[in-house]
Amino acid sequence: MGRGLPAVLLLVLWYGSPGARAEDLDGQWRLVISGHHSFLFGDHILAAGLRIPWETIIEFRIRDGAYVVGNGETHWGPEVVDYSRPANWFRCRLSTGTFLDRGLHLRETPWVRLPRFPVAGEVHGQQVTLVPGFDSAGNYLAVTYHCENREPAANNWFTYAERGRKEGGWRQDAITAEADGVRSVEVKEVRSLPPEGPLTLPLQSGPVITLGDDQAPSSASYRLERLP
Repeated sequence: MGRGLPAVLLLVLWYGSPGARAEDLDGQWRLVISGHHSFLFGDHILAAGLRIPWETIIEFRIRDGAYVVGNGETHWGPEVVDYSRPANWFRCRLSTGTFLDRGLHLRETPWVRLPRFPVAGEVHGQQVTLVPGFDSAGNYLAVTYHCENREPAANNWFTYAERGRKEGGWRQDAITAEADGVRSVEVKEVRSLPPEGPLTLPLQSGPVITLGDDQAPSSASYRLERLP
């Protein structure tokens, strides 16, 4: 389902800014992780799908220099945008469907595995380590989407999509159909959501750290702030 931002890398990205004084660490803190995933059926030549934004907010409290309690919540959307490569060749939309999770429970999509979760933590000097309270499956978003194509030049779309799935390691299932010159597909796909493991970062209201951009398949921005 993809890899998250390593905790060590996150710490390196933040390193270099002046740290907060020890007496200023107490209080309520908020970490906002926001970004998007591109759910794609295709490869670098022909691709269709959706770009779906998401956001995870983690709030935690520090008292007398020690971590007290924390919790996180995740939501997706609502500004879902259809994606086409080349532009205007494909039309896609989010649709309802079902998804069988690891516990063999049937879920209706779109579905976030853990919209709310506990967050443990430890304070070491002027740094905090946040440990999301979920197992190795992590948090993820499961969606179902439908795409269509009428371009004669896209007759290799299904072949390219299978190649893209294998090369990209995407966790997706697809049902394809072709009739009267119209190629269509119904795709079930799962993408992981950060954080995918412990995060270590300085306890200071720091700059926004962004990995990827609006044109990348995925992006993530991290912003920590101390609440009034």
